[in-house]
Amino acid sequence: HTLLLQIGKQNGIEKGYAVLFNGSLIGQIIEVGKISSRVLLISDVNSMIPIVLSESRIPGIISGKNNNYLSLNFLPKDIVPNSGEIIQTSGHGGLFPSGLPIGMVDSVINDEILIKPLAHMNSIDFVQIIKWRAENVEKPDKLGIEDYKPLKLFDNQNTFEGITARKVIEWKKL
Repeated sequence: HTLLLQIGKQNGIEKGYAVLFNGSLIGQIIEVGKISSRVLLISDVNSMIPIVLSESRIPGIISGKNNNYLSLNFLPKDIVPNSGEIIQTSGHGGLFPSGLPIGMVDSVINDEILIKPLAHMNSIDFVQIIKWRAENVEKPDKLGIEDYKPLKLFDNQNTFEGITARKVIEWKKL
């Protein structure tokens, strides 16, 4: 579930750039050579993308299934998205810009929420590459362990595993 593109470093392509087909996200650049690049498609089982549901703005993560569907995971308890609801990139983690359309809720089978990508993966011919990088995703110079605390859990709250800053940190623009 990858694509090989005839564009590379000599054209300014970098690892991590988002790849779209007809305006919807289809993957991410994972390898870059001088004249070619490899794209990991969203349908690949190794693909995991932070998303939001377009109507409720509830976050989650989609992953590929190596077939024509994606799986929506890590939603809060008792949240079932509406059939046909659009799934968009959330922008969390700086992986992709927020608001890129990916797919729509198709069905729920055995508690698994299936997403149908907006782009048909077998009809991709010309792609768009977004040359985008999140600002200030690097760790600040003077940040210590005292600046981090685990999140307090509340009922009906979905949190992602990791650490969250509790202090206000001044970020400097590079």
